[in-house]
Amino acid sequence: MKEPFIIEIEPEVRLWLTNLSASDYERAAHAAGRLARSATTLEHEPAHDTFIRDV
Repeated sequence: MKEPFIIEIEPEVRLWLTNLSASDYERAAHAAGRLARSATTLEHEPAHDTFIRDV
């Protein structure tokens, strides 16, 4: 199994993450973990399509 990618978090993103609710933080952590494990194999979707579906 490949080692996961390392995701560097900028200070302003870290601040934003600390201000999320617990459920939103868990959702972001899940997405980041998925990205770190499968960055080269995730299906590409335009960001706005994903955002519209999630709203």
